[in-house]
Parts: sequence; C-alpha cells; structure tokens
Amino acid sequence: MFKEKVDLLHQGKNYDEKERKNEKINLFVLDLPDRLHQHRGIGARVCLDHRLHARDGEWMVKRSMRFDVRPFLRWTGGKQRNIKKFARYLPEDLRKRIYIEPFVGSGAMLIHVQPDHGLVSDINPHLINAYQVIKTDLHAFLFRLERFAEDDCEVFFNKVRDEFNQFKATNKYDKTDDRYIEMDVDQAARFVYLNDRCFNGLNRENSSGDFNVSFAKDLKGLKEIVNTKNFTGISALLREKDISLLHSDYKSMTAFIDDKVSEFGKKCFFFIDPPYYPLKKNGFTGYNKNKWDASEFSLLQVFIRKINENGHEFMLCNHDVPKIREMFKEYTIESHVVSRCVSCDARHREPAKEVVIMNYNNSSLADYLTPGVSKGSNGVKQI
Repeated sequence: MFKEKVDLLHQGKNYDEKERKNEKINLFVLDLPDRLHQHRGIGARVCLDHRLHARDGEWMVKRSMRFDVRPFLRWTGGKQRNIKKFARYLPEDLRKRIYIEPFVGSGAMLIHVQPDHGLVSDINPHLINAYQVIKTDLHAFLFRLERFAEDDCEVFFNKVRDEFNQFKATNKYDKTDDRYIEMDVDQAARFVYLNDRCFNGLNRENSSGDFNVSFAKDLKGLKEIVNTKNFTGISALLREKDISLLHSDYKSMTAFIDDKVSEFGKKCFFFIDPPYYPLKKNGFTGYNKNKWDASEFSLLQVFIRKINENGHEFMLCNHDVPKIREMFKEYTIESHVVSRCVSCDARHREPAKEVVIMNYNNSSLADYLTPGVSKGSNGVKQI
C-alpha cells in the first residue's frame, strides 16, 4: 500500500490530504522506489513521527526515524534496565553532535538515542563482528541462528561453545585496515546464541581467552533466541543511520573521531560507560583476559581531558566512590541509585549508587535534583 501511494505521488497524482498526513510507515517492509533515493536535491529520508511529508509533489522520508527496537544481548553493566534514568542526563544539543560510544556493549544508549551520525566501538571483536553481520548480512545470520534454536539443549550449547573457542584460537578476524574486521556470520550466530543461553548472560573469559560460562539450566523468562522483528529493526537502524562500527579500545579511536568531525563539521558527544571502579580492593572488574583495573582510570582521565579541551561533550558513568569523585572533580557530578542484575542470586541484587559525570549543563535536570541538595561553584553536586 505504501509503495503504491509513493508511486502515485511520484507520478503527480494525489489522494486525500488527511489520509496522506496520517499514513504510517511500516519500519520493516519499507520499500521506496530507487528513483526517490536517486532524486537530486531530495533524497529519501525517514521522519521523526514515522509520517510522510510532501514538498513540491515529491515525497521525503527523513533520516531521523525512530526504530522500535531493544538490545539483542544481555550484557553485564548494560543500561537498558535503567535507560530512562541515564537518558535524562543527555545534553540538550545532542542532535547537533556526532554520537561517540567507546564501550558500546549491548548498545542500550545507542538504541535509545538513535543518532543521525555515530561511531561506536568495543575492544571485543566478537561483539563488533555480531553488530557488523546483523547490519550487512542479516538473512544469513538469522538462518544460522534459527538452526541453533532448533537444536537448543545443554549438550548442543557445549558443542557451540567449543566451536566458538576453537574459532577464537585459529582466527583473529583478519583486518582489512585498522578500523574494520573481516566478518564471520557463523561466529556472530554462535556469539548471540551463547549470550542468550549462558548463565546470567555473562560474557566471561578465562586466562586463556576462552569463553567459559555454563549453560543456564533454568531458562524461564528468557527471551526467544530468534526475535526476527527486533533483529530486523536493529539491522535497519545500523544501515539507515550513519553508524560506523569500530573494533578498538578507546585510546585508539582518536584518528577515526577526527575523520568524523572533518566529514560533518560537528563537535561530538561521548557516552562513556567503561568497566566500573572496584568497590572492594582487588574487586572483580573484568570479564576477559585483558583485565581492567584501577590504573586504567588514570588513562581514561587523560582521554576525557582531551575530549574536554577539544570542545566535545561527554557523559561518564561509574560507581559513586571517593576515587572517581576525586579524579573527575572539575566536572559536573550527579548521583543516583540504579537497580542491578549481576548477582547469581536474585535476592542479593540490591540497588547501587552511581555517578554521572558531565562537562556540560542541562537545564532540564533541575526537576530531577534531590530537594535541598545544591551544587558547588565548580558545578559539582554536594552530597
């Protein structure tokens, strides 16, 4: 129906004005004629409210479309459960900036923001491989994942885990350059399947770099392995938006960030969600063989200082501990309580106090600040 009406309008024909304004776009079967994409000066884009707009007899679909999707991974430290709490701290001029996320993980904030231009990265090659495969080779990925779903059981899980680790030992995702990895559809399907079916959704490695999480025997409440609609939406989001995927640690992103700034002539917004500072001495903060310890925060401090000096904005999330407050005391610091879902025993998953650290002011935050709590002259919230 939608494609037929676009064809009619392209030919100069009209239909009821009210019907035109209320026409909704189906995000998953959108099929615009190629000539609309190629039309000079117009371009096919998708609009914020999913509606069609006419201009001089031509139809545009604006890029700022919202996709109704959720993260496809369970991820330790993921922000989906508390996304509304974190989103209220986002800068008011976010749409004017390039979105950068160096620790993308499950992508909860990326999916919430859905930026027009973005660069997301992670040091985990299997994670970035999964995003890239879903973006560019969705049908092959879903075909393999459906086969896994049909054979799902503990024995099969262990077999897939062995194959996953064998691939890791023999293939380093041959790089075509410093930015991209060569995709592997089978490994992407294994990665997503293991994440869905492993205990507590942990992505944990032993000292040899092997994935070593066991099968979750109590599968009650877990999502479907193959959520075709959500995967299709994620794929469309990554394709329709200008989202670049990078396999890198945050310290190696500088050159690619400069490329984005030069290309669009905009400043950036960084959403920085690294492993959290340990609450206890020698506390557990890493899930792979490349452990993240307290010393990494000194390097992160330098990285953030450069962001600030270059006129970019950032938002950093972490535990509310004295060390973090001291390291980033020159910036705005807000504290809030979030729910947690990491403990193996749900009865012990207690709320935790975290900080959000920013180098910008957000006037809309005034309604959320705790009554009676003021900010110091340096912008730091005094508690």
